[in-house]
Amino acid sequence: MPSSISFPEPVAVAAVTDGGATETVIATSGGVLCDQQIRQVTVWGMIELTTNATACTAVVVKVRRGTTAAGTQVGTTQTISATTSSSYSIPFMVTEPRTPGGPYVYSVTVAETGATNHTGTVDTAVIAAVGSSAP
Repeated sequence: MPSSISFPEPVAVAAVTDGGATETVIATSGGVLCDQQIRQVTVWGMIELTTNATACTAVVVKVRRGTTAAGTQVGTTQTISATTSSSYSIPFMVTEPRTPGGPYVYSVTVAETGATNHTGTVDTAVIAAVGSSAP
């Protein structure tokens, strides 16, 4: 039987200020509907980030279910060693099983370790979520 998919439009953002050391939502996906055949969601995207000019030792990227930094984390945390006033391209991808329902939305968050009271800039970011039949 062919696979079923649910693929809302990807979401792109530009010129978003991150929260420095505070985990901040950068972009939120469109909603994915799951049914008896669509049983998993894969979330992926890319962040183009310029770190702050004062203090930064790492960039921390998480994917969360929902629209806030308090949502349930999906997948593992990505921590990328970083320096001040530097640009980074950070891809991300996670997959999780889902029960029928939705729409399920996902957000990508960023924090800069060591950047208390200093913010960086997400130059561009894109996030996409697709529901598909589980393998």
